[in-house]
Amino acid sequence: MVNGKGEIIMENQTILHIANYAAPYKGNFIASLETLEKQLKLNGNNRMVYVFPEECKSVKWIDSFIKKRNVVFVPSPIKKYF
Repeated sequence: MVNGKGEIIMENQTILHIANYAAPYKGNFIASLETLEKQLKLNGNNRMVYVFPEECKSVKWIDSFIKKRNVVFVPSPIKKYF
């Protein structure tokens, strides 16, 4: 929906974010997603669902991340040759 100012309004939507990310640190990437999620919730009651590779299950930051969020783990799209 577009308001009178030409701005796109999102309300009660679910955003699916798929990321092949399993770094041992959250970094700016995850911090940016958290900020986006907060703004989407505040401005329209939207929610995010995250999809990460199974390798992400073992990183230190993921436990606290999944306590507050809907996260799905899928097999990694990258083949391992080691």
